[in-house]
Amino acid sequence: MKKVLVCGGSGFIGQNIIKFLQKKPYKIFATYNSKKPKGLDFVKWIKSDLTSIKDVRKTIEDYEIIIQSAAVTSGAKEMIKNPLSLIGDNVVMNSLILKEAIKKKVGHFVFLSCSVMYHHSNKKLKESDYDPSKKLNKIYEGMALSKVYIENMSKFYSERSKTKFSVLRHTNIYGPYDKFENLKSHFMASTINKIRHSKKSITVWGNGKEKRDFLYVEDLCLAIECILKKQKKNFEILNISYGKTFSVKEIVKKIKEIYRKDIKIMFDKSKPTININISVDNTKIFNKYKWRPVNTIENGIKKTITWYSKNY
Repeated sequence: MKKVLVCGGSGFIGQNIIKFLQKKPYKIFATYNSKKPKGLDFVKWIKSDLTSIKDVRKTIEDYEIIIQSAAVTSGAKEMIKNPLSLIGDNVVMNSLILKEAIKKKVGHFVFLSCSVMYHHSNKKLKESDYDPSKKLNKIYEGMALSKVYIENMSKFYSERSKTKFSVLRHTNIYGPYDKFENLKSHFMASTINKIRHSKKSITVWGNGKEKRDFLYVEDLCLAIECILKKQKKNFEILNISYGKTFSVKEIVKKIKEIYRKDIKIMFDKSKPTININISVDNTKIFNKYKWRPVNTIENGIKKTITWYSKNY
């Protein structure tokens, strides 16, 4: 059985990756910073502050695979309020993990990047469409630059070591284990929580017209599995997306319909919002690796609501 380390195993995406890998031929190790998740006793848990060089050195061993899903994250409200909060720790964390992974001769390093470096567009953007000379969205800029830096460092290390690197530019992920009842919730989890508890109405920031690509977390896990099995090149950047965008208004309406709630949806245009459309092309991973999402947006939302209802 291959040894795989999931960095950030106690987080939203990390826990989903661990559950997905449970029945696969892997011996799973995972990190947590403060609180070890319950119900995942088959995992060898490692308490580690991944911004500490001392802890990283103790954590990283000669694993066949490292999946780097650890990150300081937040929803749009927190990003607008405090855009500096997502930069420093993420850069430090990834730099330390990358350096130690090369030193310990890790076989395959999977970096979960994201799609925030893409510019406003109504057409689907390919991996090659990212243009570093173009001005980035002011709110996304800090996070986008830090992600691009780690992507470039992954390429740098791939050319100077035997470690294989996969950079996955995923879109907006949602599903089980997300922060549903938290001020730093992602849009999907926050809206599911609001509609579940509302009796009359909910208020959404902005005009509801901005569009995003939403991907159910199981499909991200399937993409990771596909990459681990099939990637031959030493370095690969791949978009992992649903392949279709939905406006905030459309998503709120879908959640409301699934809950069958007769409540009023109000959009507060006076509140700040990230008013850009991000559309991401996934043909590269389909053509090279034959991956595509298996969950429709409606099915993914239903699964998320079912899990949330059982666990909260």
